[in-house]
Amino acid sequence: MALPRIRVTGVVVVGEPGTGKSALTAQLICSRSSNPFIHKRIIGYHLCRYSDQSTQEPGRLVRNLVHMMARRVPEYGMLISNSSFILEILQRSCLRDPYDCFEQAVVVPLGQLKNVLPYYFLVIDALDECSTYDGGASITQFIEETFSRLPKWIRVIMTSRN
Repeated sequence: MALPRIRVTGVVVVGEPGTGKSALTAQLICSRSSNPFIHKRIIGYHLCRYSDQSTQEPGRLVRNLVHMMARRVPEYGMLISNSSFILEILQRSCLRDPYDCFEQAVVVPLGQLKNVLPYYFLVIDALDECSTYDGGASITQFIEETFSRLPKWIRVIMTSRN
């Protein structure tokens, strides 16, 4: 699998099975003893699983990120909850058209935020396990085509097998 060429700032941790990539992700997301700068600024994450097709759907990735970011960034949460247009897109068309959903529910509202910290993080674990989705674009393809539209203050941390 070729890793996506993402045009956002971040890091891809690449390693063989059993090298601790998912353990690193779990540590960053779940443990308060992890790097506090990153831990406190993780606003969304997605865990890909080869055995769970729903984790491989770009529309579910978008929905999950929106719901997590809405809880962790209050100003963003207010924009989402006060927009019947965005709520309708998330409910009705996100699975069918994740590209438009990402644009309308992620890119546009994030671009409207005024008081953001210099850096926030999105974490995606086991990217290689999200590369086989049969229902359209895979998450790896989706990330490659959309994440460059994220604001510059969002960093992406991903893990993958080579």
